Amino acid sequence: MLSYNLLCFGGWAYVLFLLVSGPVSGAYDRVHLAVEIVQSFALAEIVFAAVGWVKTSVMTTIMQVSSRLFLVFGVVYAFNDPSVRQSPFYYSMVLAWSITEVIRYPFYAFQLLGMDVYLIKWARYTFFYVLYPVGAGSEWLLVYAASKIAPPASQWGLIAIMLIYVPGFPHMYFHMIRQRSKALKVKKN
Repeated sequence: MLSYNLLCFGGWAYVLFLLVSGPVSGAYDRVHLAVEIVQSFALAEIVFAAVGWVKTSVMTTIMQVSSRLFLVFGVVYAFNDPSVRQSPFYYSMVLAWSITEVIRYPFYAFQLLGMDVYLIKWARYTFFYVLYPVGAGSEWLLVYAASKIAPPASQWGLIAIMLIYVPGFPHMYFHMIRQRSKALKVKKN
């Protein structure tokens, strides 16, 4: 588990470095392969949750991993169009994801080592206030862009995905708020 977390941290740190090393307009060309690889590693997290190696909801993990894989492969990869691939929302989506993950994976690694690094914990349970809406909003706008160029049969599926964000985003966002409350709660002696 420690190796997995360190590998994913390194992968997302590399994505973040590639992303910010050039203009918004060329982001897809710089980072897509690294994003496709490192995001695919997250399939292991579903297995980890299912076998009980991590204490998290399997359904929540499936929702998070599948939604990202859908964006990576079902939207951005599948729709080879500048309105999707060269969108500034691709940049902001990957930026939100990569910042989130370069915090999350060290947080888990320190937990596995029995270390409670407050700054990492605080960042993990605070940065989502901005990163989650930026990431989810960017995802939604990329799906919207794809729906405008998709064949009619696919348009309905993309619209259905967009509608899932209506209840899905608040559910996940408030889940993180509850997690933050538990994680940063001051213990009284």
